[in-house]
Amino acid sequence: MSTITERLEYERANLGKIDNYLEQLQSKLTKEYLTDALSKQDRFYQLKSPTADQDAQNKSKLKLYKDLSLNQLNQRNEEVEQQLRDLRTLQQIQLNLNEIESTIDNLNISMSSLLDLQHLNTLFKSIKDKLTLDYVICKQVAKKVSSLHQTFMARLNDYLRLVMPNECTIQNLAILHDFNYFVIKNGYVLDTMGRYRDSWDLIVDRIFNANNKSDEIKIELLERKAGEEDVDEDSVEIKIVQAFDSNKSFLSSLSNFIKFINAVNVPSIKQFLESKISKLIIDKLSRNIDSIINDPAQIDQLKQLVKLCEEKSQSWNILSKLEGLGKTIEDKLHYLHQDWLVDEYVNKVKVAIILSGVVQSVAKINIKRLLKDTVKETVNVAHMKEIAQHKQESLEQTAQAVVEDDIDDDAGWDENWDDGWDVADDNDNEEDNDGVNAHMVSKNVDSSHRDASKDKDKETRNHANRENEEEKEKEEEEEEEKEDDKKEGIEKVSISSIPEIVKPIFNEFLGIAPKEINYLVTTIKALATVLYPNPKTSFLLYNDFTLLSQELSHDSFAQFAEHTWNQVTMEVYLELKQLINSLDFSLDVELEDESVLDDYNLNQISLLYKWFQTLFEETELQATNPRKFKFFVADLIDFINNIIMSKIISMEDIGETQCTVISLTVESLNNVTVPYLTSLGIPQKTIESYNKLDNVKFLLNNHLKDIMERFYQGELFDLNTEEIIGLLRSVFLPSELRDGYIDEVKEFRNMS
Repeated sequence: MSTITERLEYERANLGKIDNYLEQLQSKLTKEYLTDALSKQDRFYQLKSPTADQDAQNKSKLKLYKDLSLNQLNQRNEEVEQQLRDLRTLQQIQLNLNEIESTIDNLNISMSSLLDLQHLNTLFKSIKDKLTLDYVICKQVAKKVSSLHQTFMARLNDYLRLVMPNECTIQNLAILHDFNYFVIKNGYVLDTMGRYRDSWDLIVDRIFNANNKSDEIKIELLERKAGEEDVDEDSVEIKIVQAFDSNKSFLSSLSNFIKFINAVNVPSIKQFLESKISKLIIDKLSRNIDSIINDPAQIDQLKQLVKLCEEKSQSWNILSKLEGLGKTIEDKLHYLHQDWLVDEYVNKVKVAIILSGVVQSVAKINIKRLLKDTVKETVNVAHMKEIAQHKQESLEQTAQAVVEDDIDDDAGWDENWDDGWDVADDNDNEEDNDGVNAHMVSKNVDSSHRDASKDKDKETRNHANRENEEEKEKEEEEEEEKEDDKKEGIEKVSISSIPEIVKPIFNEFLGIAPKEINYLVTTIKALATVLYPNPKTSFLLYNDFTLLSQELSHDSFAQFAEHTWNQVTMEVYLELKQLINSLDFSLDVELEDESVLDDYNLNQISLLYKWFQTLFEETELQATNPRKFKFFVADLIDFINNIIMSKIISMEDIGETQCTVISLTVESLNNVTVPYLTSLGIPQKTIESYNKLDNVKFLLNNHLKDIMERFYQGELFDLNTEEIIGLLRSVFLPSELRDGYIDEVKEFRNMS
């Protein structure tokens, strides 16, 4: 009964609650409340129920699907399925992101965190592979992933600092190797490892004292193996301590440092340090070769270093230059030292020449310094002829005296016949005497220095007097040299600063490694081709290298100068040949004015004039070596004349008008070339081709009788028989008179 009573009471209480709720509801059911509720209901149904437009659209879609073919419906189905797959991919990305966030937030870095980091890496890769959808939301997801990945990279750096607290300590070798393998495999670049690499770079400099000679250090290696007292895992540490003489310990320090880098086991860092160490160690070994060879301890250290570098698992290519140089380590060092000397002096001469700036003329020197073997020659061609004539006259006088007096062969000689040639020899003797005097002065200076301790005041006065005397003697020698040059017509040539820069380096290296001097010579030549002005516009390279050849007694420099100049002359000759061959002698029409050349050939002659004008006015050939330039111009003009003659002689038939054109062309050429010869002080008669060209022109413009008269006078001596006969046949029509004269020429020439 008690149970039924309790039940009745419970139900009465519920009914009371319902009554209370109904009373409250009745109080709320006002007109305003019902009106508002009904309006909301109407709006809801309006939104839910399709409008007339929507009904129309739905009906059109249904109709569209009814009209589609089976293939079209299948394609539409695939599109829908693809969208569903994309939705599932987005859901998976969201799950991965949530897991990444959760893992990173809960990650406490410890030695065992490597598995968590690897799992995070897998999640990031999964998202990266899936995040290729073309949806707007994907851009937002990519930003989120990038932010999380930066946090992940920070955790990697934290883990590296845990395993390797600084650049000198590795707490756990096995874990570090696994971690580095993981980082390298996934292509991560850690800022912490980059800072360690910079620190190791500085340690290498300190080992070799590259930046601070007073900062001498020694590297000690501490290796602890698992199982030792209080050691749970393999670890490695290097200590940098002060060294009293790092030159004796740098080999062992380098070996310990390499062992530590091998323990780090990052190939990119090893390659970076390897390239730097390979340069520094060769320089260090070469500079300290004497102390190394004489110290057995350092030899043993070097052998250990070589063995360490040759290990297959961690080979270092820093001592590759020692391979194959010799059998013993001492022999290898000697050969290495030779190679280092070559590199050192090659670099020294490079720096010295390049720092000198643009190669240009800085001084004028006597041409005799370039012509020690041919100093008796003079620049002026006419003066050479006069000397030869003077010598011939002296010889004739001597022969006459011998016949008249019938005395010994030497008695009739004029002892002064070759005075013009002995001036240079006298100058050479004066220079030799000056050298002896300078040597004596040097001996006196040395003697006075030995007595200086006895009488300092006297030594000071003597020294001042000697300096004054030396300056006075030097001024007198310069004045005498100027007067001698003026008398002999010796000209000055331009040189640059390169000879004075090169000579001390060359002589120094020659005294150290004479067998390797060709390396230095080759370097100087290679730099010259780049730094000197174009040899086509200046004799500066020719002058400098001829001077170097004379003063350094090395023919290679002079050969290089001649070879370079020969290349220039070949180019110039080709230019002139093309220009001369462009002249046209085939004109066979009457000229309006027989004293005026036709327009085409006149234009070609003007081009030749401009060519010579450029040579004289726009190049520095004449200014840098007047003597060489004079002979060069003389050769060019001789070449032009010979080309013209060859062109004329090769013609098979020459008409009267053509003879006129050729004659006018030759005269125009002479009007171009002769003034330039005259400006250089070279008489026209010294160029033999002018006379021959004049004879060719005579054969073109005169009668057979006049030609034969000139022939018998011997004035056609410079034309050979074939040339004379060829011109006669080209100019004159066949006739008995012409053939008779041709026979006479043959007969006369055969007789002689």
